[in-house]
Amino acid sequence: MNVMIVDDEATVRKILHRQVRRLGHTARSAENGREALDAFEVEPADVVITDVRMPVMDGLELLKEIRERSPQTIVIVITGAGSVEYAAEALRLGAHNYLDKPFKFAQIRQLLDKCQQLVEDLSLRQECELRVTHREVSLVLENERRLVPAAAGYLLAQIGQRLPEPDRMGLLLGLVELLNNAIEHGNLGIGSGEKERALDAGGDAFELLFGERLANPELAGRRVLVELTMDTETARWTIRDEGTGFDWESVVSNFDPNALLKPCGRGVFLSRMQFDELEYRGCGNEVCAVKKLNGEGR
Repeated sequence: MNVMIVDDEATVRKILHRQVRRLGHTARSAENGREALDAFEVEPADVVITDVRMPVMDGLELLKEIRERSPQTIVIVITGAGSVEYAAEALRLGAHNYLDKPFKFAQIRQLLDKCQQLVEDLSLRQECELRVTHREVSLVLENERRLVPAAAGYLLAQIGQRLPEPDRMGLLLGLVELLNNAIEHGNLGIGSGEKERALDAGGDAFELLFGERLANPELAGRRVLVELTMDTETARWTIRDEGTGFDWESVVSNFDPNALLKPCGRGVFLSRMQFDELEYRGCGNEVCAVKKLNGEGR
């Protein structure tokens, strides 16, 4: 996977360059948005990791230019103390995810693993076709994270050409977040604090935690149920897990950019940036995400 790193601090570029290469990806660096855009026009990148506040051309302008040239490119913004408001604005403008400072290798690996699946594993969509139960469209998903990007892609593909190309990657990543939340936090009952501690521990700590929950027959037998209904104006995805739910009201009501730096509610925050409506129901084990198809949405 081709990754471009954009930051005006040489130390930051060096750290990210080394970590990206360590994960087996190709890495290129630029010290501002203009330099990055010039390089991008010569050779586009699959993923762009960019700071927001930079001289010459900042990350917001770079994001706008990349979205116009290559809507399928995944853009990840760097967040940290003093840049949370800028990062939140980047997400509103179409950035797909964010990376916290100080950098943690486990977080970088998790982000790039998700990106690689979205970029390369399109063949898994055929496997998801077997999980379609009827053509409304309904889909039953087991607790297999490797199938999540493919399932999200399949669900998005049902809309056809009614969705503008620049919106597709954002919605794809939004669906991935909601499906991962349904599996990890819903069906397997992994709390946000547990996940954060496992990622902080590094190594295979999170994989071990995930495996422990799957080893529980009661949890492993749970499924994620997805229903897509679409008309000429809207697409509506209803995602329901079989977990016990969560205090969604406290998370949804806290629409604060500082949520970017908190372990709880990140997936909800990111998904709200991509959909026109996001509504949790009941105990919190069902969410309905709506996208307007008539050009009046975000």
